Amino acid sequence: MTQNLPSMATLKAAIPEHCFEVSPLRSIAYLCFDLALIALCYGALSQTSAWFLEWPLLFLIGTLLWSIFVLGHDAGHGVFVRSRLGNAIWGTFMHGALLVPFRAWQRSHALHHAHTGHLEKEEVFRACRKSQDRLFRKVLF
Repeated sequence: MTQNLPSMATLKAAIPEHCFEVSPLRSIAYLCFDLALIALCYGALSQTSAWFLEWPLLFLIGTLLWSIFVLGHDAGHGVFVRSRLGNAIWGTFMHGALLVPFRAWQRSHALHHAHTGHLEKEEVFRACRKSQDRLFRKVLF
């Protein structure tokens, strides 16, 4: 079953050029917006005594903290601001707030991208061979 999938060049050509431009102002605006929402949620959490409001607020705070990680992820890829030093500083700030060591994460994430899809060198999503599938089925089922 062969599929005619578009090439990476075809996909990239279909995306408008402005989507590839680094915008420090937009990046920092997203960070400030997320931090303001987090502060607002923590403020609401500190003022509520209704237990049924606490869990949704905690869920929202966790989701917003994940957005801070995503912005740090962008800094790790070098697209949060235009300079390498600026990305290192912003990434360290954002990941540090989440107690994630930025440089160590950046290194392991680069290895993940370097070996994505490799059967043995993949860091995160490692596939199993067909010969190993029976072993996993015995352990899991």
